[in-house]
Formats: sequence, C-alpha cells, structure tokens
Amino acid sequence: MNEKYAQILKKINTSISSLSKEIEECWTQKNVLVIEKDIMDVLYAHVKELTPPEIQALMKKAFRDTLNLHSRDAIFFLNKKLVVKKFIHKEKIKKDCNTRFGSIPAEELEKLIVKYFPEDIWERVYTELENLVTSSLDFRSITNKYFMDNYIKLFQKIFLKIVIEQAKDEEKEVINGLANFLLRKYFDDMLFVLAEELTKLASNKEGSAEAFLRYYNGDTIFDDEKRPFIKPQIIDAKNKVWHPSAIMSMTLQHFQQLKKIQFQEEKYSPYKKEFEEHEQERKNLEVQIKNLLIVKETFEKNSQEFIKEVKANKIELDGLREEAKALGTNVPLEISDKINILSIMYKNSYKKEEKMFDERKDMEKKMTNLNTRIVSHKAEHKAMELKMESVKEMLETYKEELAPINTKYDVAMHALAKTLSKKLISGKFVNNNT
Repeated sequence: MNEKYAQILKKINTSISSLSKEIEECWTQKNVLVIEKDIMDVLYAHVKELTPPEIQALMKKAFRDTLNLHSRDAIFFLNKKLVVKKFIHKEKIKKDCNTRFGSIPAEELEKLIVKYFPEDIWERVYTELENLVTSSLDFRSITNKYFMDNYIKLFQKIFLKIVIEQAKDEEKEVINGLANFLLRKYFDDMLFVLAEELTKLASNKEGSAEAFLRYYNGDTIFDDEKRPFIKPQIIDAKNKVWHPSAIMSMTLQHFQQLKKIQFQEEKYSPYKKEFEEHEQERKNLEVQIKNLLIVKETFEKNSQEFIKEVKANKIELDGLREEAKALGTNVPLEISDKINILSIMYKNSYKKEEKMFDERKDMEKKMTNLNTRIVSHKAEHKAMELKMESVKEMLETYKEELAPINTKYDVAMHALAKTLSKKLISGKFVNNNT
C-alpha cells in the first residue's frame, strides 16, 4: 500500500475508533452490522478525492482491521450504508436468523425495491413463469421428484435475471438477497399459477400431468429399502381434503363455464356494437334535424326581410311612376333612372321568389324524411335493444353461475398451490421454505 493510501486508511481507522460506541449500536442481529449513512458520511469525508473502487477497498480494509474480522466475514455496501455479515457455521445458525436474504434487513431490501422496481414486476415475473411451464417445468413430462428438487432453483433464476437487469452495479450479496426477497414476495402467486397450469393439463389428460396431480393423494409409499413415506394431500384452509379427481372435476366445470361465458360474450359483442352504431346513427339524425331547423329559421328570416324589401321597392316604384305621370314629358333623368332600376329589381324578385319557394319545399321534404327516419329508427332501435338485452341477460346468468364455481375453484387452487410446496419425508411431509 502506497503512502497516500496508508495515510487515508489511518484517518479512517481513527474515525472508526472514535465512533466505536455509535457503530456498536448498529448491530441488527448477532452476526449482522449495518452502519448507518450518517456514520459513513463521517468516514467518506476522508476519501473525497478517490474513485468508488478505491473507496470501497479502503473502507473494507479499515473495518476488517478495526473490527478484527475473519477473511470469511462479508463486507458490502447497501443504500449508502455499509453492511458487515459475520460468517457462522451452519450448525450454529439459529432458526430465527434471517439467512434467506443474506441477513440484509427487510427494510433495506424494501428501499431497494422502491429504487429499482418503482412499478410492480408481476407481469414480468408472469412472462418468465409462462416460459418456465413450457420448458423446465412442463407438467406433461416432468416427475414430482424432479419438480420438488428443482422448482425453487428455477424460481430463483427468474429473480436473479430480473434483479441483475436492474441492479447490476450492486454487490453479489445484495443481488442475491434482493432476488430471494422478491421470490418470497411473489412465491405464493407463482405457485398458484403452477397449480392452475397443472390442473388444466391434467383435466385435458395431456402427457403425464394427470399422474403428476394424482400423486397428491395422501397414500403411503415405500422406497427401495422398504421405508414408509406419506405422500402429501391437498388440504384447503378449512382442512377439507381435495382428492385429485375432485380437483380435475372442479377445473373442468370452471373452464366449461368460462367457455359458455366466452361464447355468450362473442355473441353479445356484435349485438352491442350494432346497437351502439345504431344509437350513433340516431344521434346523427337528430343533429341533422337540429342543423336543418337552424338553416330553415335563417331562411325564413331572410325570406321575410326579402318580402319586406320587395314590397318597399314596389311602393317606391308605384310612387315614382305616379310622379312621372304627373310631370308628363318633363320627367327628370334621376327619376327616370330610378324607375328603370326599381323595375328591373322588381322583375328579378319573381325569379328569386321562385327559387326561395323551391328551397323551402326542399327543406320541408328533407325535414319530413328525417322525421320519418327517426320514427322508423326508434322502432328498429327498440327491437335491437330487446335482442341485445336478451343475450346480455343470459351472459349475466352465466356469470352468476360462475361465481360459486369460482369460489370453490379458487379454494382448490390455493390448496393445491400450498401442496406443491410440500416435500415428502419419512412418514410425513413438511413445507419447502424459500
């Protein structure tokens, strides 16, 4: 170690010694020390000019020296904190020791989940699980023993893959701890998916899936050395025993009802679409009528103003003609020109009146047609509604019939999912822990 590092290490060791009381209070378990950020900030003040790898190397060296740690004791960084995990022989580990997550406190793992997985990852897990049940855990070809020996390891691979993708810069201990923590979080849901997959395949008698399911019947079997073993039974939360045949019967009933619902939904969907399109057509007709009424109202207003204008021109024209008649041959050019203009306007008004008459007639025809279509449309709409409601009523009936079946199916699937996590031991069975 060069002189620069030696001087920095000495400063860190001195600070650790001065903070020994605070550090002593950071033991979360007998073998796990989580040094909080406020303490680490004091130590980081000595290494501001160093790179992250240099900082971690010096911190680990300092704590190994000051705490007299064994080479097998682990040191890693987590959420700006430093974690020391002392190695304990398996025979010395107490049952309450949280070794499943690498002895990393659950609250620290929750913070990592918020950091790396701000959104629920179940959809991602489900996709990986779907791939698994068509490959390594295909119930159509695997044995119960193979499943029990391998499913947890395969589950772990899923979460290791997911965690490494998002938290690849974390240390190995953190990645493993977080992966196992997530596995525990989604473990029951994953087994439920497997239970559904198994019963679906078994009910359809695909491959050896039925034999796999029938294994869970509580019978006693003997190994090659004639030692007795009891196979697990499918028992629900109310201690009701579900025979594999009952599970398959329930599954068939469940899926048959779902198919009836699907068929009715496929039948209902076009009726509903047609009804909605018809409803939109009615609204369009109403809009057309409304727009036509506005146009007609404007037309009538303009017609009245035109008639008034024509009458006023006629009165003025008649007056000018009387005046010209009285003047005889001495009619001023101004009056003569005005008489000519008003005469032309009056003659043209006849053509405009004819055009307005035709426009009014056309609008009245359109209005009559629209009203007729509305009346006809209402009758059609009512007939379509009755047809749609009839199909919808049957669909709701099927859904109501599914509700109690669903309840029993859900109970059975949870019972089977729990049973899948049990392993055979001499004379009895126990839960597999993750």
